Amino acid sequence: MLRTGVFVAIANFTAGYRLGPGAGQCIGSFLTTFSGARAAIEAGTSTIMPYYSAPKGKEFEEVGFSFNKAIIQDPLRKQLGFTGIVNSDTGPIDLMPWGVESLTLPQRYQKALDAGVDLFSGTADPTILLQTVRQGLVSDARLDESVRRLLHEKFALGLFENPYVDVEQAERLVGSAPFQKRADLAQRKSIVLLRNDAPRGNARLLPLKPNTKVYFETYYDNGRGTNPINVTKPTRPPAGLEFVPTPDEALLDVVSGAFKPTGKLPFTIPTSEKAVADNQSDVPGYREGAGYALFPFGHGLGY
Repeated sequence: MLRTGVFVAIANFTAGYRLGPGAGQCIGSFLTTFSGARAAIEAGTSTIMPYYSAPKGKEFEEVGFSFNKAIIQDPLRKQLGFTGIVNSDTGPIDLMPWGVESLTLPQRYQKALDAGVDLFSGTADPTILLQTVRQGLVSDARLDESVRRLLHEKFALGLFENPYVDVEQAERLVGSAPFQKRADLAQRKSIVLLRNDAPRGNARLLPLKPNTKVYFETYYDNGRGTNPINVTKPTRPPAGLEFVPTPDEALLDVVSGAFKPTGKLPFTIPTSEKAVADNQSDVPGYREGAGYALFPFGHGLGY
């Protein structure tokens, strides 16, 4: 916790890499890169979250970072001096148990706790964790370590002395006009224009010209609905555009030219599933060879 009383966390320590033989320099540069977390730790960061990925073909055990004692204990606890909470990334026990698939669920909890995880994300059901304790797979002393860290944070935040928010202040701050204005700007600046190909030989398609008819749909299939296609019509379409039975106003502002796109891709989009299957699993997309990227890291058009 920072001195201001704000809870601060670093997500995805060791993020993005499945460290393997594809890039021999990765394991060394990985520790050098993330030793930059020292400044954040010294500033009072309370919680750090290991990533899903796992080392491969190196001196570390080939298990996910939430199960990897050498990663959590040596660089994080010993080298960087972190004494706060280690929070697993979401679902390492049952969704992404890389390297420990053969273990039972209680054994996975046992290994993660032994590695140094204090808090498990992605589940609100403690049944299996309680079974792990009752089976004697974790000692009371180890549980006390995690409980001590979690309670220390709660006491430091004042949750026991004053667990309630200031209702009047919350009403003034949450959804306030200045905050909403900044949020609206951030949303518009985050939109990335990947292509701007125009039909019939025109220079570009966007921004749309006046008197253009637009059909706009979104597709999202989460397996729960009957129809993943959503077609909507804005209540206040940009002037000069006619929408036939689209979504949020930020996207409409970019399409219509009311806001010029400035967003850049924070990752590389590969050309195909084959490119993903054949990639070097321990290097980021922007370091892959020619032919990997459909849209490279940092790509984003403007007008």
